[in-house]
Amino acid sequence: MGTIKNAEKQIKTALKSTEKFRQQQLKNVQNLIKKARGLKQKQVVEGAERVRKEIEQKAGEGLDLLFAKLNLPSKKELERLNKRVSSLQKRLEEVEASKKR
Repeated sequence: MGTIKNAEKQIKTALKSTEKFRQQQLKNVQNLIKKARGLKQKQVVEGAERVRKEIEQKAGEGLDLLFAKLNLPSKKELERLNKRVSSLQKRLEEVEASKKR
């Protein structure tokens, strides 16, 4: 009988040890899954950001082409023209002021 009890005790110890090992491995796998999800999300976000930038660039190029075909000035050209008009307006005011003297 002592041998059977000893065997049962060893089996219980082995089962506990196996269950503990299984729990540790399950926890490790869950942690790895969390890390993989984090990496995947990061990659998805980075990919989406790349696509967004490409779309913005293509849209900008498309608008430039459209403006050129419609013979409309670009924002840069309008800014340059506004500066030139402001400069001419300032000079005109100076000429008018000098005539009044």
